[in-house]
Amino acid sequence: MKTFPFYISAGITLMLACGAALADDARLAVALENAHSKSGGFTWPEETRQELLTEYHSASAETKSKIERLPQETITGELVAYLTAKEKSLAGNSRTNAEFGDFKWENVGRDWQWQSIRLQAVDTVPIREVTAGPNKTPLHIRRNLGASEPLGLAIPCSKQGLFLSVVTDKGKVSWTMYGVVENNVLTTPIDFPQEGCRVDVKSIPAAADVYFNGNKFHRLTDVKVARDAGPCKVKIQKEGYEPSEAEKDLVDGETWEFKAELKPIHKKQP
Repeated sequence: MKTFPFYISAGITLMLACGAALADDARLAVALENAHSKSGGFTWPEETRQELLTEYHSASAETKSKIERLPQETITGELVAYLTAKEKSLAGNSRTNAEFGDFKWENVGRDWQWQSIRLQAVDTVPIREVTAGPNKTPLHIRRNLGASEPLGLAIPCSKQGLFLSVVTDKGKVSWTMYGVVENNVLTTPIDFPQEGCRVDVKSIPAAADVYFNGNKFHRLTDVKVARDAGPCKVKIQKEGYEPSEAEKDLVDGETWEFKAELKPIHKKQP
């Protein structure tokens, strides 16, 4: 049997691979265009469309193999679902290339639903990092997201839950919600676990400084914050009043309310 020299065989393989890549590009470009027309004109900026194709090329072999096996109408339907959730989350705000960093090809073709999430930075504390979805995927966002720039996200949600972790300049807030998604509403049964804790801190009088485990919080009382499970020490302090503090070992899903009536500091008479 006649055999080709290695370099000729390699050249044939390379041409076949390039042809497959061009076919995939054309197929995905059609899916993007169809999704654009079926979602009421809501679309990615052109640079994002190109970025999505580039990301597809760098995706894992498993992801690309899965996408190749999916019917084109399935891919279009998933893109439409994503764009619909994205439109709700952005609520009419400007759509820049960085706003679409939450789309991942690995999420296409799974038994997940897209949920609209709108994050608002508190005061002037920038949001640095967002991780979301059942597979806890890091999402690309703009840097130094201030309070005047809400972040609209479309997050894949499974029937088992929705994970969302947000890192700001002042620390991390993370929680997991569990339930069943129907008609874009996540219903959480009372017998499902819920990770993450809430701490409500109130004081009389209000507008007092709050410290969590020795670190000063960026807002004054009354405040409601999400905390990780574990030891939590809270201190309330206000000028002219005696400080008040308490400590509790938080468990997953717990809500702790710490309310203190501060006592005035009486100055000694000369």
